Amino acid sequence: MRLKYVENGYEILEACQQIVTIRKASAEEVWSNLPTHQDLHLELGTGMGDFLFGMAEQYPNRFFVGFERDTKVLIRVAKKTEEFECMNYQFVHMDAGNALPHFPDHQIQGIYLNFSDPWPKNSHAKRRLTHHNFLREYQRLLALGGVLEMKTDNLGLFEYSLKQFQREEWILQRVERDLHQTELAEKNVETEYERKFRAKGQPIYFLRACPK
Repeated sequence: MRLKYVENGYEILEACQQIVTIRKASAEEVWSNLPTHQDLHLELGTGMGDFLFGMAEQYPNRFFVGFERDTKVLIRVAKKTEEFECMNYQFVHMDAGNALPHFPDHQIQGIYLNFSDPWPKNSHAKRRLTHHNFLREYQRLLALGGVLEMKTDNLGLFEYSLKQFQREEWILQRVERDLHQTELAEKNVETEYERKFRAKGQPIYFLRACPK
């Protein structure tokens, strides 16, 4: 679905306290602008924010940071923040790849990759968020006991990702080829895409992994 242009969109983002924009903080400054660094969890590519809002509500003692570079999407998110009472979250309007290298080592408890772009062409493999280059960065960021969780409807991306985790010698704690047929579904927080795919009867592939 193509989102319509919103007049004064950047002003809406700037006015939202729960969104960090490039004008508020450079890529190098994102970490220092987070209100807390305790029990920190990252979502890379938030979409409309349903997952991040749901996780923030379900786990009030954690702090969630969501990266999203699509301006039109974040304008929608900004309007949602007006109705959401929890404050243990922050959206960041930039590509995570620009900010994460400036985060310190081993400070993140959880990383979430939800329905990431599969980049199906082999020539674009390095753009996939589970390419081994990204996995090495996640390994640097994750604290002892920290985990990465991934959900996708794309079997090709899922199989590719499994191979990448195995290549980098991560420990695969859970691998599910139909998430909603497992006990994990009870506490699972859905994304907007996930609801659509499930309504069509498509299985949701899931994995949870941690560095060795």
